[in-house]
Amino acid sequence: MLASIRMGQQSTSSTQSTLRQAVKALQQGNLTSAASMALEILRQDKQNIQALLILAYCSSPLESMAFLQQAEEIAPGNPSVQKAVLWGAHRLEQAVFQPPATGKDESPASGFEAIEEDEEVTGR
Repeated sequence: MLASIRMGQQSTSSTQSTLRQAVKALQQGNLTSAASMALEILRQDKQNIQALLILAYCSSPLESMAFLQQAEEIAPGNPSVQKAVLWGAHRLEQAVFQPPATGKDESPASGFEAIEEDEEVTGR
């Protein structure tokens, strides 16, 4: 899911810095830190698509869909959000219809890259 979160030019430099730190935390596998930074951003900007996508990446399948629905309401038709929604729906379907994992350690975003620093989310 890393390719879907793009650094928007509309964000303040402080927000952009926090987003970069959150992406770095995700790349290092630190979901707790990334989610904390995304929540910090949303306290300042409740419509920040990037922060919502980060939270979707860090959350359970059901919680992910709630964050993705918010992002879709803010930026309907945005290709990055649409890609993330498809990922989230697939992930939720797997969680509901697949038997429990057999000890295999899998990240929440396995099989989908949606967050990347150098791309830009539009539609805010």
